[in-house]
Amino acid sequence: MSSGEHTLDHGPSRQCRRRVLCLGNEFLGDDALGYVVAEQLRCLLSSGIGVVSTSEGGLHLLDHVLGVDLLVVVDTIETNQAPPGTIHEFHDGELSRFPGSSLHTVGLFETLELAARLNCASPTVTVFAVEARNSLVFGNPISSELRASIPAIVKMVQQAAGDVVQPQH
Repeated sequence: MSSGEHTLDHGPSRQCRRRVLCLGNEFLGDDALGYVVAEQLRCLLSSGIGVVSTSEGGLHLLDHVLGVDLLVVVDTIETNQAPPGTIHEFHDGELSRFPGSSLHTVGLFETLELAARLNCASPTVTVFAVEARNSLVFGNPISSELRASIPAIVKMVQQAAGDVVQPQH
């Protein structure tokens, strides 16, 4: 396991044709959102859907997009055009118009494009990018706005992954 990965399961979830890829760094304020969402999804999603949480970027992401038919990505974004906690949803054809910046922008979309051009992978892709403001300060907690968006993100990911949404108690 690389230092940028969190609890990646190299067993059954690596074999799954549907994968949720949560990007972020658990120590960088709002950027920890992906890590928190992944922890919740591991408890909720069926065993046929793999959940990966990583702070990796660039071509390291290629390992996570190969061999899947469906890829759902959770990340933070800073467009400065929407309030923190706003959830942006992008699909395959819209990825080239991904606005704003992310700590992982240098990699995810280029990696998906490279995989498609090499005919290695062309999964159906949905990206949930949550507007953040506090993603670069080491040790800061997730903002209340992003924390409040987590239940909605979890539900949206479950639906996009084709998993039955379990009722919340």
